Amino acid sequence: MRKTILLGILLVFVTFCPSQAKDGLTTIPEYLQPFQIDEAFHPLFSAMKNGEVGKIKNYISGEMLQRNRVLLEQNKEYPDFLRKFYDGAQFEVVKAVRNGDIVVANIMIIFQDGYESEIRLQLHRDRSDLAGRESDFIPLKNQKGESLGRWRVVKHITN
Repeated sequence: MRKTILLGILLVFVTFCPSQAKDGLTTIPEYLQPFQIDEAFHPLFSAMKNGEVGKIKNYISGEMLQRNRVLLEQNKEYPDFLRKFYDGAQFEVVKAVRNGDIVVANIMIIFQDGYESEIRLQLHRDRSDLAGRESDFIPLKNQKGESLGRWRVVKHITN
């Protein structure tokens, strides 16, 4: 039951995989530092734990937003559900790989009762010229600490 609920919730968060790049990327994958990725994901994880659906919407786009728009915008009980579901949970980025404008991150969720679940999220670089608050994006950095730009979760990878 918990796994079914978890999978349903995780559909709200996108998973990404370099092997699924559809734009012909041929760059060599770059492994990102998990601790830096943890910092970048912290606002999203915090929004999930606090049931802040408005903030969650800021960090997702594409397929992820399309699939979850009604849940995030119209389900008035969803914020309370998120707060209860993720109460005491810890999030940890286990691995993150960048291939061009796509990043795939493996994230371990450790629940208060000790149950663990690993998910994979796919992020795409936001290249829009639209003005937006930097807090509305996931700011990734490479191993040298240099900015890789603004990113959003677009898919939850289920394989």
